[in-house]
Amino acid sequence: MRPSKTRPGTGETMIDSATILQEAVSSMIETAGVQFELDLVPAAETVDFKTSGYSCGSAIGLNSASGVMLLVMLCDLDSAEEMTRLLFAMDEDEEIPIDDTADALMEIINVAGGVLKTRLARMDSEFELGLPLFLEGDTCLEHIRHDSKDTGRRLESGSGVALNVNAIWREGPCHEPTIT
Repeated sequence: MRPSKTRPGTGETMIDSATILQEAVSSMIETAGVQFELDLVPAAETVDFKTSGYSCGSAIGLNSASGVMLLVMLCDLDSAEEMTRLLFAMDEDEEIPIDDTADALMEIINVAGGVLKTRLARMDSEFELGLPLFLEGDTCLEHIRHDSKDTGRRLESGSGVALNVNAIWREGPCHEPTIT
């Protein structure tokens, strides 16, 4: 699917939010399948972040001349620990330190961000990949959602792993994030 609009006066391709979300979801599904053989599928329902139970995740920025996109993955601690076990080939009864969980979630979002960057480049949209960030706490998305247009989709596996993928777009030059 190719975006159909160009930014007036620039000739730069604009990507609509539905396409961005579709590509972000596909990137996460591909990453989970290749990195740690987890089959994720889109869930039928959407999730209200205020009642979701998501308590951790990771994010990575994709910067372009016209704005910045944040690719965000949110999940509960059980799902995060299961993805950590799968990624690092850990035993089921092995205790998982939070540092390992943070490393795993940042690695997953970093790879998914690279896959998304490649997918968007095929649509004539050039992005530079930033550094991954670990998110922790039940309000981990609040500072990112402020003044943004965002879209999200819940993904689930047959083994009980559930996560939400968000692609958040902000027009204009990238500014240093501020947390209030």
